[in-house]
Amino acid sequence: MMWLVLRLALVLAAILGSITYPDQTSAPPFMFWVIATLVVATSVFGFLCVVDRRRAIDKGSPYLWTSPFYPQSRYPAQQFVLIGYLFTLVGAIRTVLPLYTQHRLVGTSLCLAIGASMLTAVWAWRNFFSNPPSQKKGAS
Repeated sequence: MMWLVLRLALVLAAILGSITYPDQTSAPPFMFWVIATLVVATSVFGFLCVVDRRRAIDKGSPYLWTSPFYPQSRYPAQQFVLIGYLFTLVGAIRTVLPLYTQHRLVGTSLCLAIGASMLTAVWAWRNFFSNPPSQKKGAS
């Protein structure tokens, strides 16, 4: 229950921070977005692959809101999923908020792309490296 309350407090802080942050007058170029999301996704995936060798990490479901996410040395996937959700939430708010305040779509937020890349990296790590390979029946 404590982890759920802490996650909800972080979500509330992210929402309030994204609403009160002033609008950006210029956005980074598209190539910066591509490079930043690739660097983040590769870094998260690589980090999870390196720490996957340690036996002390918890490989439980990182998507449960009631599971612990601290310390990162024990729960790295849970922490990256939480950070990815927060980045995606802030990015979505920063993308949709100008529709209501300025009645126009200003553009998408870099936070949205970074959050999505973090969540994709955790998904890839769980599906490709965390699960043991299935053994075929009848193979000798």
